[in-house]
Amino acid sequence: MRERNPWYRTAFSMATLALAMQAAGQVFTLLRAGQDSVAQALVVPIGAAALVYFVINTALVAAAIAFSTSQTFSRVWRESFLWSAPSYFMGAGCAALVDLVLEGQTDPLWIVLIVVPAVLTHRSYRLFIERIEKEQTEVRRASAVQFATIEALALAIEARDCTSPMQVRKMQAYAVGLARAVGMPEDEILGLQTATLLHDIGNLAVPEHIFSKPGPLTFEEFQKVKTHPLVGAEILKDVPFPYPVGSLIAAHHEHWDGKGYPQGLKGEQIPLGARILAVVDSYAAMTSHRPHRPARPYHEALATLRQTAGSILDPRLVEIFINALPMLDFQFANARAPRTAAPGLEVADATTGRAAASAFEDIAGAHQEARALYQIAQALGSSLGIGESMGLIADSLKELVPFSCSALFLANEETGRFECRWAVGLHQQAVRQVSVESVGEIERLQPDEEPGGTPAFQSSLAVRLVFNEAVIGVLAVFHGDPDAYSPDHRRIFQRVAEHASLVIRNSVVFERTQQDSYTDQLTQLPNRRYMLLYLTQQMARAQQHQSKLAVVLLDLNDFKEINDTLGHQAGDRALHEVATVLRSMVRSYDLCVRYGGDEFVVILWECDAEQAEQRLRQMEGAVAAMFFEGGPGQSLRLSLSAGVAVFPEDGETYDELLAMADCRMYKHKAGQKALASGQCRVATPQQ
Repeated sequence: MRERNPWYRTAFSMATLALAMQAAGQVFTLLRAGQDSVAQALVVPIGAAALVYFVINTALVAAAIAFSTSQTFSRVWRESFLWSAPSYFMGAGCAALVDLVLEGQTDPLWIVLIVVPAVLTHRSYRLFIERIEKEQTEVRRASAVQFATIEALALAIEARDCTSPMQVRKMQAYAVGLARAVGMPEDEILGLQTATLLHDIGNLAVPEHIFSKPGPLTFEEFQKVKTHPLVGAEILKDVPFPYPVGSLIAAHHEHWDGKGYPQGLKGEQIPLGARILAVVDSYAAMTSHRPHRPARPYHEALATLRQTAGSILDPRLVEIFINALPMLDFQFANARAPRTAAPGLEVADATTGRAAASAFEDIAGAHQEARALYQIAQALGSSLGIGESMGLIADSLKELVPFSCSALFLANEETGRFECRWAVGLHQQAVRQVSVESVGEIERLQPDEEPGGTPAFQSSLAVRLVFNEAVIGVLAVFHGDPDAYSPDHRRIFQRVAEHASLVIRNSVVFERTQQDSYTDQLTQLPNRRYMLLYLTQQMARAQQHQSKLAVVLLDLNDFKEINDTLGHQAGDRALHEVATVLRSMVRSYDLCVRYGGDEFVVILWECDAEQAEQRLRQMEGAVAAMFFEGGPGQSLRLSLSAGVAVFPEDGETYDELLAMADCRMYKHKAGQKALASGQCRVATPQQ
């Protein structure tokens, strides 16, 4: 079925025809006036009129074609219209002969003789017009296919970086709007549209892990990133664009002050299109969501544009862009079919659009999956606890597998049960209290709910974490919607779990090692190293809340005598039993520490000097009430010497508090020396 011409093309053709006929008529009337002979009165005016009609008609049509196809006028006119000139003059001759017959100046039989040439002329003209229209249609279709192919590939590349087609088209709309605001010619605007679409095609040469890196890049990594403008220009150098594209891509990271890359161009040396692209790209990057950061608010993005104007960006373009931005956003939001760099492309139907969007989502999803697995693998080389590792895994996972709650259950080697060690999201506190025997119980997990209420979790995935063929735990996600997880979600989740197994195993070992380094192996109390960290944190907390903190230093009296008389094993048991008693005497938010040798430290939160003395008397009484069995037939009673220091009046540093407590402890020990000596003598059961 033949395509119907657009209304504007029909209007242009009619206007061209009217203008050519009017000009030809004026020439004919002017040359015929006052002429008597046939040659002078008809032949010359008709020939001149035909020439004028031919020139005006073909020139206007050739100019329109040259503009729409980005070809030169001379080439279009020479190849498509010059050869048709004889038909115009033949038609003019036929018209002159008809005029002579009508005026009775020649035999009417001549009309019969001119019918065949006239028909042939008309037919050749129609064939010519049809051929021209067919050629132009094929050119438009070929151009549309070319640009559609480029657009599809470019959008696929952008999807790798989680940039949606809508974001790319919005960048194009911004670039076109800014270009028109500064008076850029339309043919250069087409080049800018295409450059906006392809500006990051050089990122294909940058390793994926560099874009996936959550932290700052190293010098070497940034040097690799800086190659992408030239790589992009090199990729496109053999594409015969009818307008500049490669030069804009190569220069879109140049800075106004000359400190950009790759060539260090400065100011007006940077092509206008590249400067426009730099402004648009900066704004779009700041206001778009990325896997490693959220989108920045509108006002922050504009503030950053103004800060970089004159150093990185063209200051004039920045102000024009900021002033035009509300209108550009309005126009884009209300556009029925955003224009792309493919002139002549028709808007696809809804089904095709949805399929294309799904394809780009699949591409973005594949790269997000690779990025998530890379970030999890990075954790293998880090010393992270379970909470830190799971935070990283959950952040990587949420872009791929949605969840209302995520949890880690670790196998308890003693009980054989899976106990929740970490949870985040909806009902996390309730989930952290869970201990189950099987993966199935985890998948059916529901937090406490009101009778008859809707279950909090209606979808779940749970995958075993396996290390050296042993199940070390279970990774689970839960969702409040039914049927929230597809087979692809399960596949991705299983793959994440495979990579997470080693990370979690390393975190468990790390925490155990760290706990061992902070724990006294004899008494299983925290050691001096841990106390230093804890006391520093608690002093800062007390200062912030204007609270008091008591440090109690305790010394087991006559410990050397126990070792010398009953042996070191008995001394170790004495320390262990004293530690057990002291641990039972402190509150859950206090801390009991083996400070070293026969000394212990108890840190009491929100406790003044009077309260600390009361707590100290209780601890001394509990230890004095012990009946320690030093060996067969041997027993003794134990006692403590102690000193108390209170933050902040007795000291504002770790060393000051311990020094004051130590001083008071030795005063207490001196006063108790005789009594402590009697309590520590070896006694028999009869005694």
